This record gives sequence, structure tokens and C-alpha cells, in this order.
Amino acid sequence: TTLQTQVEVPDLRGLSLDEATNIVNSRGLLLNRGQPVFSDSVPAGAVAEQAPPSGSRVEQGFVVSVSPSNGSANVDLASLGLVGMGVEEAVQRLTSRGLTVANEEVGSPDVAAGKIVSYVPPGGVVVGETVTLLVSVGDQVRVPIEIHGRPVERVMAEIQGLGLVLLDPRGVDRDAVSARVDMDAEEIVDRDVIEVQHDERAVNFGAWVPRGSRIALVFYDRSLD
Repeated sequence: TTLQTQVEVPDLRGLSLDEATNIVNSRGLLLNRGQPVFSDSVPAGAVAEQAPPSGSRVEQGFVVSVSPSNGSANVDLASLGLVGMGVEEAVQRLTSRGLTVANEEVGSPDVAAGKIVSYVPPGGVVVGETVTLLVSVGDQVRVPIEIHGRPVERVMAEIQGLGLVLLDPRGVDRDAVSARVDMDAEEIVDRDVIEVQHDERAVNFGAWVPRGSRIALVFYDRSLD
């Protein structure tokens, strides 16, 4: 190979793929598009990396490989305007940026049901990470799952500020408890909560009820046996 058959590889970084192709072809070289890479400094679609590097001397007909930029791997969640957005649109915006999405329901007196109240984490994330969307169920309150099987007096004190109206708790005997739960398996003892009633109907632990709902705790009262 003689020096006259060699050409210098141009600097292609920052150029569009069309521009890079035209330049290498004008020097008798070929262009191969490789896998895209993330770059904080090169805009999406432009050449972020090349091989061999600029300034190298190669024979005419040599194939220069380039990797186009996928843009920054950092995603500023605040810039996406997710709060107040519908779930489907929010999920599309996040997944299109290479993020994984999880949903969690929350009660909100201010945000309509099905709209995004907030998200976690609150700041920026990196492509591939998970963003949890807090989705409004409207002005509702969740009946806490963890109150099942706990002493009724403690439960009443803990849920005072949830936005529910607590009616007088109702004690039931062992037979009534056994008809509802497996006492041995769930280790139910005297004074433990075994059911929550809303409008005199049992509701599941973890269920959503309208804020201000009147609820009653049903507990095991051994003195009734």
C-alpha cells in the first residue's frame, strides 16, 4: 500500500448521519451505522462516537463506523409535565424515554381520578430506572391494610386523622370471628380488629372509601364467648 492510496479519516462527531455519509463518501470511504449510545453533549441523532478516530489514515474503501447519539441518559421528570396528566399519556412519555413505569393509587381532594398527583423519585432519573406514578382515585381514603389483627383501641387512635368518621366499635364473639377469619392462622386474640364496616357492610382492608365515610371497626371480644 502506498501513501497516495490512503486518506485521513475526518471528524464526524456532532454531524448528522447524512452529513457524515456525504463526507466519508467524498473521500472514498464507506460509513457503517453502529448501535446508538447515550451522550450528554451530542444531540439525539447526531454522531456521538466514531472508529477509527479522526486523523487516522486508512485506505480508500475503508469502512468508518459511527454510533449515533440517543441524547442524554438523564431525564428531567419535571420537564415532562406529568402532574395532572392522564395515566396513558404519562406512561407513554416515560417509556419513550427509556424508563420503566409503576403505578400506585393515592387519594386526592384536588386531582381528578385517573390523573397523576405526583411521582417518585421527584427529580431526575437515568434511562432504565423506574418511575412510580401516584395516580389519583379522587377524594377517597384507603382503609389501612395493616389494621387487621391489631388491638382496636390502638387502631382507633391511629386512624383518627385519615378523614374517616369512626363509629363506636362493635365486639363479636368467637363464633362470629371464626365465621369471618381463621383465628389460629391469623393469630387473632382478644380486642383484635377482624373487620371494617362501611354503611353496615364489610369492606376489604385496603379498599378505597369516600372521604368522610362513617366506618365501624369489628373486633373480637372474648367477654362475649
